[in-house]
Amino acid sequence: VTMFEYDFTVEGTLTPGSHVFAVTNVGAQPHEMYMVRTPEPVTEEQIAQILEMEMQGATPAPDGDLPNPDEFIPVTGMSALSTGKTGWIPVTLEAGTYIIICFIPDIESGMPHAYHGMYQVITVE
Repeated sequence: VTMFEYDFTVEGTLTPGSHVFAVTNVGAQPHEMYMVRTPEPVTEEQIAQILEMEMQGATPAPDGDLPNPDEFIPVTGMSALSTGKTGWIPVTLEAGTYIIICFIPDIESGMPHAYHGMYQVITVE
């Protein structure tokens, strides 16, 4: 997994089972990777809507069209990495939908990188 402003690149195909992720920050700012599994498929557009609601102090309604972030299941994470650094994390994945996201505050705006679009939806099949 490669991190940079404001995105991730995931190389290879993720399959169910055990993996070791090499997580590298090639960006100019520190970045982190937090990974959750969703109980049902989600889109990046839905994640953008959830983040927009959170910026406005709201949360998705449990019976609405958006997934409930309270139902996301934490899987793994890589703490903040400085530019040029790499860390390794073991993870066991099940088939399903995952989100990787960075919440490190942006140097200029102070807003978490996720609010600048630093998240990605991944499907494990």
